[in-house]
Amino acid sequence: MKYIITTTLLVLGLFCNAQIPIIKSNVNDEFKNRSLVYKTFYNKYDLLIAYKVSGGWRVGNTNIIQILAVKNNSWKKITLSYPDDNPSKQTIKKLPLQKTEAKKLMEELGSQNFWTLNNDSINMKHLKPQTPPENYSKKDTLFIVANNPVTDVKVVDGSTYYFEIIKGDSLRSYSTADPEIFAKYFPEIKSRIRFIKCKIAFENALNQL
Repeated sequence: MKYIITTTLLVLGLFCNAQIPIIKSNVNDEFKNRSLVYKTFYNKYDLLIAYKVSGGWRVGNTNIIQILAVKNNSWKKITLSYPDDNPSKQTIKKLPLQKTEAKKLMEELGSQNFWTLNNDSINMKHLKPQTPPENYSKKDTLFIVANNPVTDVKVVDGSTYYFEIIKGDSLRSYSTADPEIFAKYFPEIKSRIRFIKCKIAFENALNQL
């Protein structure tokens, strides 16, 4: 009976815990030295995901970075705020995050390949013209083939979304402007769709009390 109870508790523990992924840096040491998040939280958590939105319509001069982090299987929601003119003047607030919510988020991020997204791909704004195969033709069919890339899409007063992921010495960074808008014009860019789904999942986790 003791063995059965111990095994059951172990299984339940594994179920509730969120699997920490392998993270590979996609930035150099110079970027790390400039990263406020990296300098502030380096080596303090087993895994940290930071999220920031800039641009658009903003009131005041305060920057806000929202963070989900885990250490020793304890998850925290962290808010880091600082004024534009003095990043060293930081205010940090922490709240607990339920393990079930953390597990749900990690599963969603993993399903969208969040840990290995390519920053260039999520920022693609041009597609090469598509041409029909040489052996594809029909009588009385007119093919119109563009000679130039898709017309640029311009966004005024848009917002840029940033993620930074820290695990050990590794830092992975993503940033892209107005992904939902560009996704409407370039639905073929699947990595951007994945980024959007990850962003929504992260925002939902932040909103959990």
